[in-house]
Amino acid sequence: MTRYLIDTSVFVAAHQNFYAMDICPGFWDWLEVMKKADRIASIQRVLTELADQEDALKTWAFNRADWFLPDNDQMGE
Repeated sequence: MTRYLIDTSVFVAAHQNFYAMDICPGFWDWLEVMKKADRIASIQRVLTELADQEDALKTWAFNRADWFLPDNDQMGE
């Protein structure tokens, strides 16, 4: 099974544009499903970048800190 690494731009662009949490909660629910199925992951550096803002995305990300692998993780390989 393939697992995809999600970068900062995916989260930020979705949050700031077409998939804002209050407009399209289905996108964020889909991310939850994909994470639970072990289809997506991200890295600690992304969480650090998301911490630069004081917004709902930062809160969302920090409530899911376990999603963000150490930067040197080989994603199970």
